[in-house]
Amino acid sequence: MNEEASVGAETTGVSALAKRALVASRELPALSGAARRKALSAVADAVEADMRTILDENAADVETAVSRGRPASAVALLDVEEARLLRLVRNIRTVADFSDPVGERVSRWVRPNGLEIERVRVPVGVVGVCAEGRPVSFGFIAAACIKAGDAMVFASDGEAPRTLRALQAAFARGLESAGAPPDAVLLFDAGGRHLAACRELVALERVVDVAVLRGSPAFVRDLAEHASIPVLRHPAGPCHVYVDRDRQGGGDAPRAYANDMPRAVRIVADSRLFCPHACTSASVALVHADAAPRFLPLLADEAARRGLALVADERAAKFLPGSEKADPADFSLGPEGTALAVGVVDSLQEAVDRINANGARLCDAIATESPDAARAFQRGVDSAIVFVNASTTFADGEQFGMGALVGISTGKVGPRGEIGIEGLTSLKYLVRGTGQTRGRP
Repeated sequence: MNEEASVGAETTGVSALAKRALVASRELPALSGAARRKALSAVADAVEADMRTILDENAADVETAVSRGRPASAVALLDVEEARLLRLVRNIRTVADFSDPVGERVSRWVRPNGLEIERVRVPVGVVGVCAEGRPVSFGFIAAACIKAGDAMVFASDGEAPRTLRALQAAFARGLESAGAPPDAVLLFDAGGRHLAACRELVALERVVDVAVLRGSPAFVRDLAEHASIPVLRHPAGPCHVYVDRDRQGGGDAPRAYANDMPRAVRIVADSRLFCPHACTSASVALVHADAAPRFLPLLADEAARRGLALVADERAAKFLPGSEKADPADFSLGPEGTALAVGVVDSLQEAVDRINANGARLCDAIATESPDAARAFQRGVDSAIVFVNASTTFADGEQFGMGALVGISTGKVGPRGEIGIEGLTSLKYLVRGTGQTRGRP
């Protein structure tokens, strides 16, 4: 029986695991900020001590994936290199030293009747994580959850079971050694029943408080449709870089400013190539018609040097000899593989309209020398993160100084954009009175 046919069957284990996490989530907030800092330091020590074991287990997972004929892109997401593991250890220590968000006062005011109202940060509770690939993300998300006072249940897709078990064991040992509940970080290896387990996890009302969805668009969409708890996710669609016009005015009007085309090329190339399979990789470049004659030949040279395939609309193709013809879907869904779709537009407003109509509403960028154009772009693009003269790949919780990237959400209610430690907290009103009532005299 395949997974889709079995999703209606009862999934054993994930519900019981979530209930264990619920118990731990009630113990964590009782720990002081100093105690949670100590726990995270102990976790970092445990992961560092187990590094050789984790890497060996990961090598076995990668070997299994290759023998199963998994595509190279999927295998790349499973590979936990030593540098990535060292980065995880550094990140856990950094998160440990962050200021404690639990109990932080967000605002306070006193009403005319004397009621004192305070709004403070509190843990969310139990965070369910439904993920495909990237086993190292387990560690980053778990560290952020512990700092926020939350427990985590991580439902893996069975692609890297050895790696994840080794990471979870290190976390549990570190937590326990510091007097924190080891059940605060739990792993459910769903294997071939991943979709069924995740569907169950996102339906556990009053047990799981929020779900973080990380995976393919189809996977995320399916779980969002079956969820009865809040989910943090982002939809399918491309991220963009718009290259602004090269001069102010038209015809023979004097040039008021010239765009820095070599810089624009670097921004476009880095936005696409730094991590081409990441959701923050920009797979569409829109170029102002005025900039196309100077920018596109430079882009073609850079693409040839770095092995970047270009697919172009009819207007862009005039300046990109040898490029493939783009389909309309390349601009609404993004081109296949690691190619970059290139189109020409007649105005900044046209670029904004196309981005708002087709984009993921996650992160987009403009390359421009005009402060007015930069402001108009940032004001007009309805995305969670809008860059000016910087690569979209900086859309990362660690790069933003948030400690860790838990996930990304493009919803306008709740956390939006990069979800860091603060995004794993909720708000609570504390109201103090002196006997005030609203009854009739």
